[in-house]
Amino acid sequence: MANFILVHPAWLGAWSWDAVIPHLTKAGHHAVAVELPGHGTDRTPAAEVTMEAYVEAVTTAIDANGPAIVVGHSLAGIVISQAAEAKPEGVSGLVYVAAFLLPNGVSFLAATEGVQGSMVLDNLVMAPDSYSVTVKADVMHAAFAHDAPPETFEADRSRMVPEPTRPLATPLAITEERWGRIPRYYVECLEDRTIPPPVQKAMYEALPVREVFSMHASHAPNFSAPGELAQHLIAVAQDVAGS
Repeated sequence: MANFILVHPAWLGAWSWDAVIPHLTKAGHHAVAVELPGHGTDRTPAAEVTMEAYVEAVTTAIDANGPAIVVGHSLAGIVISQAAEAKPEGVSGLVYVAAFLLPNGVSFLAATEGVQGSMVLDNLVMAPDSYSVTVKADVMHAAFAHDAPPETFEADRSRMVPEPTRPLATPLAITEERWGRIPRYYVECLEDRTIPPPVQKAMYEALPVREVFSMHASHAPNFSAPGELAQHLIAVAQDVAGS
C-alpha cells in the first residue's frame, strides 16, 4: 500500500481529486487531498494567502500521512517541490501532473513570462485590488478541460475561486541535497491548452525525471480521464516500492 497526498492547482480545491481517489483506494492505496488556503472550503482571504501557507498545508499532510508520494497538478508543482525541500524524509516520490517543475530561484511569474499558446495565460483577469486573478468565463472550459463533458465542467466551475496572486511571485528555494534526492515523475498532457506540451517537455528535460507518462488529455485529466491518471500514479507507487 502506498500513501498519496494530492495537491490541487490554481482556482480549484481538494474536490478536484474526487474522481481519482476511488481508483487509488480500490487498488489498495491510501489517498488524501490537501485543501490549500483560500480554496475550496478554506475561506482565507486572498490578500492573506502566501506560498508559505500553501507549503504548510502540504507539510502538515506529510506529517500526518507520510512517507507519501506527493502529487501536484499544475501550479501545485511549485508547492510540492517546496514542501519536499522542507520534509524530504516524509516524501517517497514526487509526481508532477502537467505541473510546474522548476529549478531553484524561479517563480511562477518568471516561468510563465513569454510563454506562447496558453489559453489561460492569454485570458487572465486581475482583480481591482490585484490580490487575486481569474480566467475569462467564456474560455474556461476550452482552456482547462475541453475533453470533459461541458455539463460536468459547468457543475464544477461553481466551486472555482479567484487565485491569490502573492504566491505566484515567490521563487522556489530548493536544494539537490533535500528536494533533489527524491525520485520524481512527470505526467504530461499532450492536448493541454493551459501549459502547452512543449513547455511541459522543456521542464522535465531541464530537470530530468525517473519516468514520463503521456496522456492524450487536456490540462485536467483528473476530470476527463481519472482512471487513466490513477493508473499512472499506481505505476509510480510500484516503481517507488521497487527502488
